[in-house]
Amino acid sequence: MTAFFIQTTASTVLAILASYQLQPYTSYLSLVHMCVISHKPWSLPATTGSLAAFGLFIILMTLWNALDKPYRKQADVVESLIQDGARI
Repeated sequence: MTAFFIQTTASTVLAILASYQLQPYTSYLSLVHMCVISHKPWSLPATTGSLAAFGLFIILMTLWNALDKPYRKQADVVESLIQDGARI
C-alpha cells in the first residue's frame, strides 16, 4: 500500500506539473482541427516513467513472493508464479 500511495502521489504531481509546463507550447491548428505541442517538457516522460516503475515493482514483488516460499522442487516455484498470475 505504501508503494501504491507513493506512485499515485508522484504520478499526480508530475501530471499536474506536465500540464502546467505544456500550456505555453500548445496551440490549435484550424487546418486539421487539433492541438499540437511544440515542446516536450521533462515531466511528461517522468509521469509515464513512474507508472512503468510501479509496474516493474509489482512484477519483482511477485517473483520475490514466489521465491521466498519454501519449496521442495523447482516445479513448486512455477506453480506459485502461475497462482500469482504470471501468465497474465
